[in-house]
Amino acid sequence: EIKIENDLENAFEALEEEEIDLIATGLTVTRVRREAVDFTEPHTTTRQMLVQRLPENWRKMRTWDDIEEKLIRNPLELENETIYIQKGSIFRNRLNNLANEIGGHIQVIESEDKEMEQLIEAVARGEINYTVADEHVAKVNEKYYSNIDVKTPVSFEQNLAWAVKKGSDSLITVLNNWLEDFNNSITSRYIYDKYFNNPRSVHRAKSEFHSVNGGKISR
Repeated sequence: EIKIENDLENAFEALEEEEIDLIATGLTVTRVRREAVDFTEPHTTTRQMLVQRLPENWRKMRTWDDIEEKLIRNPLELENETIYIQKGSIFRNRLNNLANEIGGHIQVIESEDKEMEQLIEAVARGEINYTVADEHVAKVNEKYYSNIDVKTPVSFEQNLAWAVKKGSDSLITVLNNWLEDFNNSITSRYIYDKYFNNPRSVHRAKSEFHSVNGGKISR
């Protein structure tokens, strides 16, 4: 039985209350989270990337260096900036640590009603200036929105895994055995390429029937 839950805090609470047995999403493995749940073996590694908008007139700029000058490439430049993130995500901890590391303040706002992909869209539309996303998610969305940049990391590489309630040893064993077999399979590589490396995604995104461009229904 599959339950859809976009609020990570609610997902962890449901796991603790035994309303669910598994959180099957890309959870960043951290020390604090390890104290609350047991993680499977990592299924992906990623970095946290800053999502920002290219300059308004970037298409008319003479060189890419001119564009680069307008973008944030050093996390030190995030001092006193405002960054929106998905509520309950691990990004808040990283940004708080980053603010401490640079000896400044970063305004972090947790969105109650927008997920990671919706916040990326908000950056593209000019509704907000910055958000943070996992690198593989950011790269996919970069294909959809030609006016965003996702090349500035704000973290080192991190492991992503699934989570179960503490003490679920037999379930962890079954999941890890399955993940090991699946991650080495042709099916796994096919699915990853389909969603993350598919060049046709760009053409689909430009279609007037795609949700990015209005989501029209064909005749």
